[in-house]
Amino acid sequence: MYSGLRCCDSMTFEYEFTGDEIFQVLQGNLLIELHDGDKVELQEGDIVSFNKRAKSTWTIRNSFKKFFVISNC
Repeated sequence: MYSGLRCCDSMTFEYEFTGDEIFQVLQGNLLIELHDGDKVELQEGDIVSFNKRAKSTWTIRNSFKKFFVISNC
């Protein structure tokens, strides 16, 4: 299990979760589109979790910061 902060600017990228992940959006907003068809819109203050191996596309709309915890790596 590990935790940390991640910051980045506006961008779109593919991401596969390497472990079970829970995170809180500290700044910014984004859209996460899971490859199973689900879409999750997130903004400052939201908390969300994803399962290991979930494949997704992230669209970060402005400067973004999250606090994350990853387990089951």
